[in-house]
Amino acid sequence: MLKKNVGYHDDVLKVLKLRVGEYKRRNLLEQYREEIELDILLSGFLATLKVMFLRYDSIPYEMYTELCDYINAEFPKACDNLYIGRYIPEKYRILLPLLKHKVSNEDLEKIADSFRLNYN
Repeated sequence: MLKKNVGYHDDVLKVLKLRVGEYKRRNLLEQYREEIELDILLSGFLATLKVMFLRYDSIPYEMYTELCDYINAEFPKACDNLYIGRYIPEKYRILLPLLKHKVSNEDLEKIADSFRLNYN
């Protein structure tokens, strides 16, 4: 079982950056941009939010802002991805605006509390 509030949860962001670097190294971004963006949203942004919401008692706000800044810099149109409606369930789709419109630490804590209550 995964523990709460431990440093290895930060690895999600490190792995995301390594993956994007590998996509660039292999020149895959041009050919598969939509597919890679979807992957970044699912296994990068949403998975990291889920880790922050479920594996930390207090949300690591710097991790959230770094995640948003990184994804917005690398994939500025990710939230317009044509696959979102088809492959991202509604209960996660409602979290996507947090990527483009960063909220305060206090608001993020409230969103995390709501997510925890409704997570199944």
